[in-house]
Amino acid sequence: MAELGEKLAVSFCKITSNTWMKALRKVQGFEDMYVAIADTEDLAEDDRSRTPETSMKWRG
Repeated sequence: MAELGEKLAVSFCKITSNTWMKALRKVQGFEDMYVAIADTEDLAEDDRSRTPETSMKWRG
């Protein structure tokens, strides 16, 4: 376990703020895409027409 901790510490020292900023920008792109899709699609919790009885019906 000590060896793993050592490897992690060395790896974290190699990460720069530039690396974090690139990762953040990439994640923000996916978040923006998700929000755009969520704004145009009906999400399950937004479906007001369903009742507990109809949403649990077997569809076989």
